[in-house]
Amino acid sequence: IKCKKPCGFKDKKGFHEACSYPNPKKGFVKIRGVKYWVEIEGNGPPLLMIQGGPLFDHRYFHPHFSTLSDNHTLIYCDLAGRYISKPLKNNKYGIKNDIIDLDSLRIKLEIDDWSVLGHSFGGYIAMLYANHYPKRTNKLFLVSTPLGIKKDNYDSVRTTVMEKYFSNVSTKKANIKAHKKFNFNKIPESDSLEYWKKTLKSYNNYSYFDTLKKEYIESTREQWVNNIGPEFIETYDSFYNVSIPWYNLIGMKDEIGFQKSTIKATNKSAKGHVIKFYNSKHFPWIEEKEKFFNQLSTILTE
Repeated sequence: IKCKKPCGFKDKKGFHEACSYPNPKKGFVKIRGVKYWVEIEGNGPPLLMIQGGPLFDHRYFHPHFSTLSDNHTLIYCDLAGRYISKPLKNNKYGIKNDIIDLDSLRIKLEIDDWSVLGHSFGGYIAMLYANHYPKRTNKLFLVSTPLGIKKDNYDSVRTTVMEKYFSNVSTKKANIKAHKKFNFNKIPESDSLEYWKKTLKSYNNYSYFDTLKKEYIESTREQWVNNIGPEFIETYDSFYNVSIPWYNLIGMKDEIGFQKSTIKATNKSAKGHVIKFYNSKHFPWIEEKEKFFNQLSTILTE
């Protein structure tokens, strides 16, 4: 991984520097003609982390996952067009492109197989990756990823959440405050959220995200029908029946967690396991850090 300093990207608002978190090796990796931003930290069996959004970037995993770096190689990657990874040239944005490029990254990094963790929407990407590349996936972790739901259910809850938390938001400061209340059961110390806030600011402030989001969602909707199922994911049983052990880490206070249907869908799978975090909303590795990483570390080393 090589990075000419300073690394970053430019848009109409100026130059945006690379993630300032100091620990990993970092730089661009070229995949199918596109430069992807990748950070690698630690030693041991590799763990790939996939961010949610679907258009957030890797930074909110910092500094928390460094807890695992003594025994595991952590791989953070911003998918195409996100943060400072370069935009796609010819291929369509969407979940299908993401899983193909992630496996291309694995090959590029000369990794035979890895464990994969996906947060929120990233859990869908992780699950599809494991479905398509089971021999390349050791263990699979979904974190705060709602399962077994219909699109109408999700849309109605999302509308309620927007009215509850974001109806009176008119400034950047108020937007971050609303996101804190929505995402966290008990708001953590400010230094724990440094990179979470940077991710949020990037996602909301740069105009090209608007175009990217529209293209990604439209493309993914088409791919969703072809790859997952016509009614979100509740009718497509094979989506859950991956051939490797997988673990669903659920914040039981998450307002878009759909805990009952998520647990039911996970338990339908012979390889699925549920791990509950009773005092967490959407980010259990921040709210219940010790329990989260004890559980994750134990499973990874089994």
